[in-house]
Amino acid sequence: MKYSKLKIKRIEKRISVFTISKDIGISESYYYQIENGSKYPSVKVMKKICKQLDIDPKELFFNDEEKEG
Repeated sequence: MKYSKLKIKRIEKRISVFTISKDIGISESYYYQIENGSKYPSVKVMKKICKQLDIDPKELFFNDEEKEG
């Protein structure tokens, strides 16, 4: 999973970690861990993140090799 995409999209949308974590109902610490790739989000949290960033979960959480295979 390429979590750097998550950070890039968040920055493009000009959303702070504080704001997105508050809006989706998780701690800032947990959000940072997801963004850094050290924690895997639940499907529910993944959907909330994607809704906030207005992006398809497949584009954000799965790399090209995973899509093809």
